[in-house]
Amino acid sequence: MLTGRPPSLSHRYFSCPLPLDLDADDLTTGGERLEHAINSLDRNSRNTQGEVYGATICRMMVMYAMIQDEIMEMFVGTQAQWSVERLE
Repeated sequence: MLTGRPPSLSHRYFSCPLPLDLDADDLTTGGERLEHAINSLDRNSRNTQGEVYGATICRMMVMYAMIQDEIMEMFVGTQAQWSVERLE
């Protein structure tokens, strides 16, 4: 933000879904193990075991970048770009 570069991810240009919060071993093993891991995710595709995987970090970084982008848009942009309802 302070270097003058554009944000890394903008909600305007990013439409990919977040990766599933799965262990890399589950992904590479596949089969029933992968099915079980997918079925154990919550409705937001997060693991329910409380583990931190590579995908967990990736998901967190994407969500953080999206929130940061929205905050910057509200405070740097014009009033035509945001409203009190959007802040809530």
